Amino acid sequence: MRKVVVPYRYMIDEFLTPSFHFSISEYEVSRFHDLHGHEFFEMEIILSGKGTQILNGESSRLTPGSVYLLTPVDFHTITPDPGFPLRLINLKFTEEWLDEELRLLLFRQPNRLSVRCEGEHLADIEKECRRLLAESMTSQIGKKQAIRATLDRLLVDLLRMIPNDPQSTIETSSSDVSERSKLRKALNYIDFHFREPITLKQAAAHTSWSPNYFSEKFSTIIGQSFQQYVQDHRLQYAHRLLHNSSLPVTEIALASGFNSLPYFIRCFKSKYGVSPRAGRRVL
Repeated sequence: MRKVVVPYRYMIDEFLTPSFHFSISEYEVSRFHDLHGHEFFEMEIILSGKGTQILNGESSRLTPGSVYLLTPVDFHTITPDPGFPLRLINLKFTEEWLDEELRLLLFRQPNRLSVRCEGEHLADIEKECRRLLAESMTSQIGKKQAIRATLDRLLVDLLRMIPNDPQSTIETSSSDVSERSKLRKALNYIDFHFREPITLKQAAAHTSWSPNYFSEKFSTIIGQSFQQYVQDHRLQYAHRLLHNSSLPVTEIALASGFNSLPYFIRCFKSKYGVSPRAGRRVL
């Protein structure tokens, strides 16, 4: 797969007001969109046109009915086919708009919300988006509640279209399920915040355990320490950026959550057997 020789950038919350962290719009994409990430969640519904998206290094076709949800740790490019501009509906919202239990359902690994809708399903989704668009422009009482309810319903409908993960049906002991369920919120928190200087104490706060007990149970259930789990996420993210961008190694280290370039290089070499620069040449 070819590298995207463009600078990496993050789209920050410039579209958000301090009190209303939600935005929806409909527009056309007629040119290549540079590799970028978001500091918020973004969902797009393709209404017409054809193109290609490279999401976290993996290529997929975009056609009418393509729907996908991007998280704060995803990055992508969009390339419309010549003569087939992409008409889409775009939703942007911060984490606070996601119901906690719904968020845990949406982001069960390895699932990601990416589906293709047709016929009545696509019409229903577009109808829900039109409702969101109308509500976002009104000043009526209950605006925020109406948007949240409609967004929840839209996400649940899309979630139900994702094929079940066969691994989720594998039998496990009730004790394993119970222990893992207590970690779900913490793991979900880490998955979206690993680029930040998160601490074990912050992660433990998403469970009912003390930091010391959380550290012990985390290592037992996950098979590695909290620090190693976070570091692996950062290194995997950096590895994808090396493969899919021409961003300098220093910027990749910072974007991935490392605040020291020498430390990043040591960790990368320990995991992958080569330095980041050497790894980029052989990818």
